[in-house]
Amino acid sequence: MDLFGGTREDIYAFTHAVMYTADFNIRPTPLPRSREVLLGEAEAVLARALDSEDYDIGGELLLTWPLTGTTWSAAAAFGFRVLADVEDQVGFLPAAATRLDRLNALQGEARGEYLTATAYHTAYVMGLLCAAALAPDREPPQRLPFEDVVPGSAAAILPFLDDGSRRRHWQDTFDRLSVTDRDAVSRLLLTIALHRRVATHDFAGVAKLLELAMSLGMTDSPAASQAAELLDRLILAHMGRRATPARALAAA
Repeated sequence: MDLFGGTREDIYAFTHAVMYTADFNIRPTPLPRSREVLLGEAEAVLARALDSEDYDIGGELLLTWPLTGTTWSAAAAFGFRVLADVEDQVGFLPAAATRLDRLNALQGEARGEYLTATAYHTAYVMGLLCAAALAPDREPPQRLPFEDVVPGSAAAILPFLDDGSRRRHWQDTFDRLSVTDRDAVSRLLLTIALHRRVATHDFAGVAKLLELAMSLGMTDSPAASQAAELLDRLILAHMGRRATPARALAAA
């Protein structure tokens, strides 16, 4: 997938392909690509979904872990917590089109009709996710996994997320994490920061983030690789000549 320029339809194509291939663990077929590559892409677009508060796509992406029989990563387990926290606070998992102020102003049948019209699919997806997670050995962990944790990495990345934009729901869940747990999801933070910089065409910020990622040993991700390739293309387009590939940052 094009992690930065891809559309919601591209992500839906990915999530549905996983569902059909896994057949909800009834008659699963071999994965067409390596599990590591699929999960790397799923994590990258999960970061985008959480930051845009698109829980319909976020829920479908989280199905990737239980449907492929994979241990939940720290980013995936954190994403599940975010969706569960939002659902606990609101009473259901809202969709992007759901406006809580309008919902709260409605009563009786009108309230039910509005809720069904705007959030039925998101609630359905959350039900599918919980059902898949209830299968044997497929539930998200109670504690975030600590593999490849870089101490201090979250604190180093957080300043790039203090960009004056509105506060997101995932930040409430993040604020309750311990320092170690925050470092466990630092790669997710890096991807969110890269998404924001690309979306605003702040390519100098992208370069700074990649430099930080290299210093932390965190360039081994699809998002970092694609961000470096994007800088490569921009350099070639603007300079009109071959430049030193920025992708070397991702390979270092």
